[in-house]
Amino acid sequence: ERYLSPKEIRAVVKAANAVGDGFGEMVRVAIETGMRAGELRELTWGDVDLRKGTITVRAASAKTKKGRVIHMTPGVKTALKGLRKGVKAAPVFLRGDAAWTKDGLRWGWDKVREMVPDVADARWHDLRHYADPRIMPTRTFGGPQGGPSLAARASLRTRQSALSEALQEPQQRVAGGVAARLCVQHRSAGERLLLPL
Repeated sequence: ERYLSPKEIRAVVKAANAVGDGFGEMVRVAIETGMRAGELRELTWGDVDLRKGTITVRAASAKTKKGRVIHMTPGVKTALKGLRKGVKAAPVFLRGDAAWTKDGLRWGWDKVREMVPDVADARWHDLRHYADPRIMPTRTFGGPQGGPSLAARASLRTRQSALSEALQEPQQRVAGGVAARLCVQHRSAGERLLLPL
């Protein structure tokens, strides 16, 4: 299992954006929702409700063959709003005029790993670790390189808030910092993490 640091996650998102064709948005959604590659490739606009802020993973697309509803983070909502919306049956993530294929996604991920040598050993699946509470490490969030500590039992809101902070560029964290919003202090693993209310 590979846990990417917040710095590596930011570099991966930046590199994925450089790949183009909505690949950056697909990576962002994967990181923040824990959706599998196949679920993302098969996601259609009929599965996305931007008004309610939900994504429906159809049973036919899920590895477990059980459908589920995922609530969007603000980052996911922004990423999806930036894509050209099609009819309900149209794929959300397009490479040109067609859906991303398994081989296309592999090619895009290989490009990201070429652009970010620090993640050359990372798999697409490793992006899921930031959204899934069952597989999130009990050690430091973001791996041994640092970041705020979060226990595996931390709430989804806590993990998503920390992830959103990790994905922001340092200057954005300062600009949108504590003085600009109301925050509460959350104790987890003995450290304080500021969370928006």
